[in-house]
Amino acid sequence: MKQTWPLIKTLMWISICTTLLFQGCQKLEFTEIENPAYLRVFNSLNLPLTNSNDSIPFLCMFINPEFDNQGNIVGAETIADYLDKRNPYAPPFPSHVGVSTSKFNSEYPGKETVLVGPLLNGFDLSSWAQISSGKKRIVFVNRPRNETPYMDLPKEQVKNNVILDSTIDLIAQEVYTLNVIFKDIKTLKKGMVMRRETFHKQSFSDSLIYVNFYNYSAKGFANAPNTEKIPTGKRITTSFEYGIRDTMNIYLTLLQGQNFTSYKDGLRILNITKASPNFNQKFFGSVIRDLSSNATAPYHGFPIWVNKNQNGISTDLWQQFFFLNPTLQLKESNFYELANTYFFGGAQGVIGDLNGYYASISCNFNTQNYILYFPYKTPSGGSEIAYMPSANFPNLLINTHSGYDNPKSFATVNSFEVINGRVYLTSIQRRYDPPKYN
Repeated sequence: MKQTWPLIKTLMWISICTTLLFQGCQKLEFTEIENPAYLRVFNSLNLPLTNSNDSIPFLCMFINPEFDNQGNIVGAETIADYLDKRNPYAPPFPSHVGVSTSKFNSEYPGKETVLVGPLLNGFDLSSWAQISSGKKRIVFVNRPRNETPYMDLPKEQVKNNVILDSTIDLIAQEVYTLNVIFKDIKTLKKGMVMRRETFHKQSFSDSLIYVNFYNYSAKGFANAPNTEKIPTGKRITTSFEYGIRDTMNIYLTLLQGQNFTSYKDGLRILNITKASPNFNQKFFGSVIRDLSSNATAPYHGFPIWVNKNQNGISTDLWQQFFFLNPTLQLKESNFYELANTYFFGGAQGVIGDLNGYYASISCNFNTQNYILYFPYKTPSGGSEIAYMPSANFPNLLINTHSGYDNPKSFATVNSFEVINGRVYLTSIQRRYDPPKYN
């Protein structure tokens, strides 16, 4: 496949021009970084009781900070201000290019106008910032939730607000993803995990989608009382909100059919079918809660093309992942709840009795906001409309205009991170041919 760097440069220039439009005319000067490392940072301090706009940790990151005689930060090699809580989905391209005027940033670099990564072994690293390599001091501070730059805030507003002070060692040309997390639900101790990515070093097939899984939940989250995990009055909509056990097996089902209609507070899928008997509740791997090793989880692959009816150009294939405690056997009906029970009863049925042993992810629509409803056969043979209380994400396939084909399906490389009752997806895009027209 051919390089798409002109498209990436276009997106970068749109971002820079948008910044200039809203900040006035100014000269942007970039200092070239020799042999940089590449860093992406997420604010994953998401314990539910700190999830209001007023109380969620709102951060500023400093790499190699400088201090005055009173211990105040007065500068740094790198400053990442306005670091807000992360979004559930981090797409395979800069998500704020040309569209956002707020200073609040759901990740770093995000909308920051900084040098970013190149195409590396066919992967787009424009969502990773270039950072000079070597051992660094890294400091995260809590800051008021406003649009005043951190360095302009009154000193009394930023006094004694350091939440994390540590060191990192960045190797040139390596790719890192850093999460700021809660380590313990009781003490609310904060920490970070920084994994050294491997996707750009692996010989991945263009016809396979790759996925790995992490559980960065705080110690004690799964066993904590629900009152410490779920805000009072919140309606439970996903099977992850109570937490999952420290060790979970993962099963994959591939489905086809995207015809849907509006139904109550979501979408009702009309034509769902299993794509292949070889990928129906197929064991796919395991995930173990780990906050200490910074290890990169192994990738697991599955094919885009799984049956003879597919044309090899585009497909409506989509994916469901089932998380199950190793002491249990997979029974898909355990993941469903009658739609009427959900719609009128809130946290009832299976979703009110998971105990961390079941959870599921559905990857089929470009939104996390819809509840998905399915035709469902009851154990007695009746027909109902049921919903699966999944964490919902976009399809792991990219369907886009490429060459003369519109659409054409492409694979991605993906990481799911389970953090304190929430799930986050980061997708990495491989290059593909730009559109052609007759």
